[in-house]
Amino acid sequence: MDNYTPYSSAYQVVLPLAVEILIPKDESVRILASTLWQIDFGCEASSYAKRRRKIPFILILRVVVYGFMRGFRSARSIETACRENINFMWLLEGHPVPDHNTVARFIAAVDLNAVLVKVNKRLAELGEIKFENAFIDGTKIEANANRYSFVWKSAAEKHKAKLQIKADNFLNDVKARYGIAFLSLNGVVNYLEYSDFKRAFGKGSRKCQEQRDLEIARDYATRLQNYESAKRL
Repeated sequence: MDNYTPYSSAYQVVLPLAVEILIPKDESVRILASTLWQIDFGCEASSYAKRRRKIPFILILRVVVYGFMRGFRSARSIETACRENINFMWLLEGHPVPDHNTVARFIAAVDLNAVLVKVNKRLAELGEIKFENAFIDGTKIEANANRYSFVWKSAAEKHKAKLQIKADNFLNDVKARYGIAFLSLNGVVNYLEYSDFKRAFGKGSRKCQEQRDLEIARDYATRLQNYESAKRL
């Protein structure tokens, strides 16, 4: 490896003893940290604390949620931010930086949907969320309202039962493959979406096992949801 120290600047970097001094008082990271301490995450924490962890549940939760707020979508980007970003360092409170595998396993093990519901509810109680504006993006949604789009309930139940058997077998396979006891197909999707692997696109390209598992989990989860919706019609 090349040695670049002879070309370093003579400038001396000076940091305060507490990095908190560098974070503005009205910074969103302060609001998030304060809010999360006020919420009971007993159910979510129990699924994370089955084994001894180096980082407490509440600290890695703060890091992941704040990472989502800042637009970090991958486990590796959150790990890098914990090493380079003062706000993430402050959230960790001196604990070791979690590697991308730790972050990915946390996302797969914890029901983040339930977490975000609790966070939004508490922020609304504190007056941080007003719910006064609705933001609409340019997403195009295909209509499905013609008279031939009905589904028989008995057929939906039959196909769902067959697909559920396939899904259960698939969960057993990914458990043996990755060493993680996923609770649902969405857990597999969350874990693989934030895992670092090379994605292949286009005709003739060879997909890796992780990408194939991700696509299967998405397909099974979507079809099971569609069958469930058909039963309620």
